[in-house]
Amino acid sequence: MSTGAGNTGILPIKQGESWIDRECLRLVTDAQFTTKHDVRTESQRHHMNDRSAHTHPWKISDLVMFPALAIAILAEYLIPNRIVPLTFWLLIPVGLAVVIAGLKLISASKTALEAQDQPSLPGEPTTQLVTDGPYRFSRNPNYLGAILMAFGMAIAANSLWFLLVASCAMLVLDRWMIRPEERYLHETFGQEYRDYTQRTRRWL
Repeated sequence: MSTGAGNTGILPIKQGESWIDRECLRLVTDAQFTTKHDVRTESQRHHMNDRSAHTHPWKISDLVMFPALAIAILAEYLIPNRIVPLTFWLLIPVGLAVVIAGLKLISASKTALEAQDQPSLPGEPTTQLVTDGPYRFSRNPNYLGAILMAFGMAIAANSLWFLLVASCAMLVLDRWMIRPEERYLHETFGQEYRDYTQRTRRWL
């Protein structure tokens, strides 16, 4: 005779088995199910934390900035082209000031990441959203610092080629580096990151 116990989740009482024995068995079964579920959930969470914005560790901004600098130097050497008709010595202090500002911004962004135990390299997983320090006014202060350095060199060299190449590098960084990182942060932090994007610009 069927008792329907398999459908209701109630364990049938076997001959010689007390109600207490049955309840103990049920508790053990539930605990085993919960443990398996928690382990699976924790494994999934760990897998999410192992993901990063870029699957290739070599995909860094240096691959954009250094070739761009080489192209600008070669173009300026072959076909010199000035931005403004001003003496070289007047523009050097201004350009150097912009370069130094870019360096300081990169240093400050790395300091803010290290304070939260977060990696500065884009190929490593991010476990916490950093919104203080220079990240209060730019979502990408590291890249912004690199672009400032490039524009500073353009001003110091009074080179139109440097200016054009720096502008192209900024566009490449935006599409090749920043957009994938933004998608990754959206998936990882959800509403927290969306709120951050509402109050802080991508560049400045």
